[in-house]
Amino acid sequence: MKILIVDDEGIIVEALAAIVRASDLAFEAVLEAYDAKTALTLIEDERPQIILTDIRMPGMTGIELVRRLHQEGNPAKVIILSAYREFDYAQQALAHGACDYLVKPISKEKLLDAIRKAIKLINGQREAAQRSSQYYGLRKQAEPMLGQLEEQIRLGLSDKVELTLDALFAWINEACPDDPGIASDIGVQAMDTIGAVLRRAGLDAGEPVHRAPPLQMQTDLKAVAVMAAKRIEGTYKGDHYNVLTKAKRFCRENLASDLTLESVAGCVGMNKSYFASIFKKETGQTFWDFLTGLRVATAKELLETTDLKAYAVGETVGYKNPSHFGRIFKELVGVTPAEYKERVNP
Repeated sequence: MKILIVDDEGIIVEALAAIVRASDLAFEAVLEAYDAKTALTLIEDERPQIILTDIRMPGMTGIELVRRLHQEGNPAKVIILSAYREFDYAQQALAHGACDYLVKPISKEKLLDAIRKAIKLINGQREAAQRSSQYYGLRKQAEPMLGQLEEQIRLGLSDKVELTLDALFAWINEACPDDPGIASDIGVQAMDTIGAVLRRAGLDAGEPVHRAPPLQMQTDLKAVAVMAAKRIEGTYKGDHYNVLTKAKRFCRENLASDLTLESVAGCVGMNKSYFASIFKKETGQTFWDFLTGLRVATAKELLETTDLKAYAVGETVGYKNPSHFGRIFKELVGVTPAEYKERVNP
């Protein structure tokens, strides 16, 4: 690692360089510059990772230097040196990417603390970049197994799903035993894959899954994946009949409620679009036609067997507006509810 010290006062440059060289900070090179032009040449040729620069220099201020480095995408950490305590100077320097702002005269302790802080930032960024690169590589390598998992769930092969997940996590643990976070990250990716498969099948994918400790993630993922495959397997085996039976029963038991396509589909774990399509395919009528027919048929029965007034019958079967109930009833039966009651109970 290299450090560059820039100041138009040579004695300051030499003093700061001496402190750095005498410290326990093992720099490959301690570079010195007495003006902005020389500093820019050294930055281009030597690529120092840390730059100590005075805020006022002939030709270019320290803030202008920081701004230029930022614009060029130079990742060097800059520590501004100044004889001024004005907050505006510090604010400008930090806004343009400086990592610290020291006011002269600078003690040895403050100087070395600022440099150590910069080194820590650099090392942290390096580690993050290495982890990101490793994570990206592992994700690319995991894609074939995730694709296999997706296909097995899509085909309802629940017996094979758990074996694939065991192989996936065994490979992850071997590839990066000291970084459990990557296992959790790929586990979340697998959960997202499962959710996408379920949604494409018209099934409720449930709540999004968040990161968890690796062992918990593996357990949760197996349970969710196997259940997803079994749900799809049940659908492929003609489970539509059971789904529709449950939906119709839900409607009968909640007829007075404000039933919606979404609420009924939710009771059987499907999204409303897929539920509507299988309802029409299996019954030959739309869900709304079924619900309207059920309400009117129930209303007829109540008009025949109870003393309830027409408006009360309407409320009982889910119509809060008597006029709307009367209009729907007449469209299907040919007479109003009151006329029907008189006809069946003369």
